Amino acid sequence: MSETIKEITPENIRAIRLAGLASDPQAFGGSIAEELERKEPEWRERLESPDMFFFAVEDDGGRATP
Repeated sequence: MSETIKEITPENIRAIRLAGLASDPQAFGGSIAEELERKEPEWRERLESPDMFFFAVEDDGGRATP
C-alpha cells in the first residue's frame, strides 16, 4: 500500500474531516454533530487562517486521514 501526503483545500476539508470523525472520533477534538452544524464560511475561515496548516495522508484506496 502506498500513501500520499496532500494539503487540505477549502474544497475537500469538510468531507475529509467528516469521514475522519465518522471512522475515528477519538482522534479529533470535536464531534460529528458539531461539525455538521458548521456553515461553509466557518470551514473556509478555519482553513484560510495564516496560523494553521492542514494536511492529510491519502492511501492508495483514496481514503484521506487528517
